[in-house]
Amino acid sequence: MKKVKTIIEEVSYKDWGIELINISNVNLLKITPSNSEVEMSDSYKIIYIQDDIRFQDLIQICFNTIFNLEKYICSHKFLYKDVAIFCPNSNEDKFIKIENKIVDPYKSKMVSSFNDIIEIISDITYEDWEFDVFEENELPTLQIKFKEIDTISGEESYQYSRKWLFAYNEMGKTQVIQTCYLALSTAIKHESRENLKYKNKWIANPHRSINLILEENIA
Repeated sequence: MKKVKTIIEEVSYKDWGIELINISNVNLLKITPSNSEVEMSDSYKIIYIQDDIRFQDLIQICFNTIFNLEKYICSHKFLYKDVAIFCPNSNEDKFIKIENKIVDPYKSKMVSSFNDIIEIISDITYEDWEFDVFEENELPTLQIKFKEIDTISGEESYQYSRKWLFAYNEMGKTQVIQTCYLALSTAIKHESRENLKYKNKWIANPHRSINLILEENIA
């Protein structure tokens, strides 16, 4: 218990609360987003932790739990026409009905022009992040742009996601929106890895060199 508690005390993520609590001799990891991140009072996770858990497994549990909370928050804040379309419906019957209705995407109207994609994405919002769409090598391309504290310089600056491609005459509106949501989720995961620290140092660095990882594991 003492070893696990000592490790948890050195783990940090933005200004979220991360603590190990003990109830009836059971170790529970509790992670709570800051008030500035989410207004939903039930947005926290409590996970059972074994006394003999390995360091790397404990860190992985911390990261997975944090990212799942980030996705939960994202699902409430990603809006299409002001509707949180990826947030589960609070009505049980409506939720089951929606989730079990299968629609063939290839029977939907396909986007056939750059303007078709622009029209769809113009109705998507997520906080003050920007969904930039442009043509690159004649391919419609998405890149998310947002302001965040740079983990290297420590100064606020524009950050950019990786680029995502769309395909004319092969995607309907639903697929375009799902691609935007996937791009957002991937960008948030990248930011999560940058912000998770142990003893104020990176432990989930998304900028690692694959060659260095191979060298360290082969040596």
